[in-house]
Amino acid sequence: MDTSLTPLQPQPQQQNNSTTIEKPVKIKAPSPIIVENVQNLNKLHSMVKQIPNSQIKVINDNNVKINVPEGPEYRMLSGAFTEQEYTWYSYEDKQDRPIKSRTFREKQQKNNVVIFGIKPTLKELSVENICNYLNSVLGLQRKRSDIIHFYQLEKLERSPIKVEFVSTFTKIDVLRNTKKLKGINITISPDLTKSQQKRNKILRNHLLEIRQTTQDHCYIKGEKLYRNNTAYSVEDIQIEDSYNSIVIQQSNSAPQTPARENHLSTFNQDNNKEIRKLNDIEDKGAKTEKKEEKVAEHKEERKEDKQRSQQIPQQNKEKKRKEKRLLLLEVPVRKLVIKICKNCYQN
Repeated sequence: MDTSLTPLQPQPQQQNNSTTIEKPVKIKAPSPIIVENVQNLNKLHSMVKQIPNSQIKVINDNNVKINVPEGPEYRMLSGAFTEQEYTWYSYEDKQDRPIKSRTFREKQQKNNVVIFGIKPTLKELSVENICNYLNSVLGLQRKRSDIIHFYQLEKLERSPIKVEFVSTFTKIDVLRNTKKLKGINITISPDLTKSQQKRNKILRNHLLEIRQTTQDHCYIKGEKLYRNNTAYSVEDIQIEDSYNSIVIQQSNSAPQTPARENHLSTFNQDNNKEIRKLNDIEDKGAKTEKKEEKVAEHKEERKEDKQRSQQIPQQNKEKKRKEKRLLLLEVPVRKLVIKICKNCYQN
């Protein structure tokens, strides 16, 4: 028998007459778009439903999740959102990190400032005149090159002017020195979006109410209202206003006709749910305060126990020292007594 190894010869391939069926390549759908703080859901729904095979889902806190089948629809929808100033974000394909989209207008607004009442004071509106006027009023030393250009928002005599600076540093420098404008009919404010203007209006109205009714120390810093060194956001103020409106409606409610009782019962149930939620929040706050008090009392008791445990061994040590001293004194006294007795006996 020949046991030598022979190289393998290639076998003839069988020709398949059957045609190979290519599998369709699956096109991966783009990542979802999440729109924040949606106030008019019907408008958004009608805009999204124009795209076929699109899905829309409402998430908590007025946020909406939108899924689109292909990339062109994704780009078209995102462009529409940026044009209509929706705040939205999407995700990357590989890393699930939110990428906040910034519209072209938001990028411009970083360096913009709106000036009210400057038009009647200046004879001619130009970059040089605006720069010189700001330097004289605010005590700055800015150059003409720090201002890119300005816009006249309206064609009236006292219409505001929007000024665009080169950098945010110059804008912040101008806003810091606006305290020097007291006594002058000119105001300078940052260029805000519509949503920021609405939030600012809520804070300012609440500030005026507090100053008219109370003598509390109040001021606005950033997007929060500070009252006696406690910060309140716009959401906190809206919750408080809704709670007060519910209480006023219940106090001013008169006896209704039987035909409207069924309709009002559902309305009152919704109001009671909101009141229960607010009461639950207050109860949670009270429970947390009680827990903190108990923890503080427990800590104080532990401190007292430690102090007592430290005092007891010290007292025991002092007793032992006294006993040793007494023993040391007793030995020489005994010796003296014995000597005296011996002397007496000898005599």
